[in-house]
Amino acid sequence: MRPINNLVDITNYVLLEWGQPLHAFDLRMLESRAAGSQPKITVRTANAGEAITTLDGTERKLAEGTLLITDAAGPLAVAGVMGGHDSEIRDDTTDLFIESACFDGLAVRRSSQQLKLSTESSYRFSRGIPMQSCPLGLARAVELVLQCAGGEVASAVVDVCHAPPTEKTVYLTASQVHRLLGVTIPLAEVIAALKQLQFKVDIAAANEQIPSGHSGAFGLSRVDYETTLRCTVPWYRGDVSIPADLVEEVARVIGFDRIAVRDLASGIPPAHRDAVLETEDRLRETLVGAGLSELITYPITTPAAHEKIGRGTLDENGGPFVTLANSLSSERTVMRRTMLPSLIETLIYNRRFSERAAVFEIGRVYLPEFPDADGRPREQRRLSIGLCGPRGLSWFKNAAGAEEPFDFLDLKGVIELLLRKAGIATADVSFERRPGNGTFGPWCATVRAGDKTVGVIGELDSKVLRGFGLKASRVCAAELLIDPLVREPWTAPIAADFSRYPMVVEDLAFIVDQSVTVAAVERAMRAAGSKLLLDAQLFDLFIGPPLAEGKKSLAFKVRYQSADATLSEQQIVTLRQAIVDRVGKELAGVLRTA
Repeated sequence: MRPINNLVDITNYVLLEWGQPLHAFDLRMLESRAAGSQPKITVRTANAGEAITTLDGTERKLAEGTLLITDAAGPLAVAGVMGGHDSEIRDDTTDLFIESACFDGLAVRRSSQQLKLSTESSYRFSRGIPMQSCPLGLARAVELVLQCAGGEVASAVVDVCHAPPTEKTVYLTASQVHRLLGVTIPLAEVIAALKQLQFKVDIAAANEQIPSGHSGAFGLSRVDYETTLRCTVPWYRGDVSIPADLVEEVARVIGFDRIAVRDLASGIPPAHRDAVLETEDRLRETLVGAGLSELITYPITTPAAHEKIGRGTLDENGGPFVTLANSLSSERTVMRRTMLPSLIETLIYNRRFSERAAVFEIGRVYLPEFPDADGRPREQRRLSIGLCGPRGLSWFKNAAGAEEPFDFLDLKGVIELLLRKAGIATADVSFERRPGNGTFGPWCATVRAGDKTVGVIGELDSKVLRGFGLKASRVCAAELLIDPLVREPWTAPIAADFSRYPMVVEDLAFIVDQSVTVAAVERAMRAAGSKLLLDAQLFDLFIGPPLAEGKKSLAFKVRYQSADATLSEQQIVTLRQAIVDRVGKELAGVLRTA
C-alpha cells in the first residue's frame, strides 16, 4: 500500500455517509509498542490516575471507569470520543489497523462530559448506534482505502460480539391507529404503508399473549378478538420503539391530509385575569426599572436563621414552623415564616463578588395555620427588598472621598415609588416609627396605606449582621405584604387635565416639635389646601440655635394652582392662612418668619 495522507478523511466520510464512527491506527506503531509481539487490542475501563495524550496534543487525566481502547503498552484511544497521539495516522503511514465498534451511549457521553471533549464520534455514540452498522461501516472504509491507496487486505475481519443484535418488535392494532389519528384506516392499508418503509409485518395469533411490560405494546389500544399486527422494526430505525411511533409512520405514508379537521366538543373557556399575578408583575417591572435585581431563593430554611433575625419583622408573634417530614439537608428543615433570612443569606453570598447589592424577591412564607380541610398551611405572598454597599453613583461621596452607602432614605424612596406605581395615592401612604425589637436599629418604620399595614422597613441591627456574619456597615431591608397592593384590574391611569392658568410657588417653613413627622405636616397642609394645593415638597430640615431645644424647622416648597382661573392675591393669602392655621391646630406648628 502506498502512503496516503487522507486516510482520516476516509473515516470521516464513512462517519457522515453511514453514521458509523471508525478509528484507524498506524499498524507499524502498534507493532512497535508491542515490542516484537503480535499487537493485541482490548477494550477496558481506565484505572485510577491513568492518563492519555489525545490527537489534539493535550494530556488528559482519566477518571476511573472511563472506557478505553488499549494494547499491552497502555491506552490508545478514549473509546467513542477521540484517538490517542501515539497511534495516529501520519503522512508516511502504509499499514493500517481499522477499528469499528458499537459502544454504550451512556458510557461515551459520560467520558465526553468528564473530559470536556465533544466530537462527531461522541455525538453519535451518545445518541445510539445500531450494532449492525459496525461491519457495514468497516467494509465501506476498506473499499475506499483500496480505491484511493491500493494495497491489499492483510487479514479477515475479527468480530468480537458478546451479545448479538436482536430484532425489535412493536405491536399495532386498527383501534390504536383510530385512537391517535381520529380516522379509520383499513388494516390492509396500514400493512401496506409499513411494508413500504421496510417493516416486516405479521398477523399475531388471536390468542397470542403480549409479554407484560413489553415496550413495543406501550399504550396499545386492543379490543377483544381484534387483529393485532406484529411489526419487526428495521435495524436502522432506532427511533421506532412503541405503537405510537408506528402510527406516526402510517400517517406520513398515507398523507396528513387524510386526517380530518374537527371542531372542539366545547368552546374554549374564557380567560380570567389574575389580579395577584398582575400586581406581582407590575411590582417586578417597577423594581427592575429602579435598578434592583430579582432573587429566587429556597423557601426552606432553619429555625436558627429566624432566631438570628429576631421578632421585629412582620412575624412579630413568632410561633411554630411548618416542618418537613423528610428534609434533604440539616440547613433545609422548615418552611420560612419571614423572607429576611433568605435575603440576608443571598447578600452574604453575593458580597463575595461585589460590595454593592440592590435586590428584591417576590415569594411566599408559610404559616402554621391550616384553614383548608386538607391540612395545608396558609401561604402568604410577600416582597422583600435589600440594599447594601455604595449607591454606585460617583458624585455621592463623603468628605473622605468614599462613596456614600445606601441608607434608610434610599429604601424609603424605593418604597414610595413602588406604592405610587401600585396606584396608591401619596397622601394615603405613611411611615410610622416603630421599635426594631432586635431586628432593626433606630431607623425603622411601619409602612401603611390608609388603614392597612403594608410592611416594615429599616436598617438591620448590628447584632443581626454579626449573627449572620455579614460584613457590612449598613444593610437596609424591607418586607411587604402583597395583598394590600393588589389592584383589579391593572390599567394605565388616565392622565388628568393640566391647568392652563399660571402656578404660584412659595416657601413655607414651620417650627414643630422634633417628634412631629414630615408626613403629619404634609397631611395637615393638604387637608387645608384642598384642590388648590397642587404639591408640597420638603426641601430643608433644620435643628439647632436659634430654635429652642426639642424643636425643628421643616421648610416646604408649596405650589398653588387652579384649573378654572388665575388665583388672585387674596385667594393665595386665604389659602396660606388656612394651611398655617391647620398646622398650628393639629401639630402646634408655628410659621417661621426668620
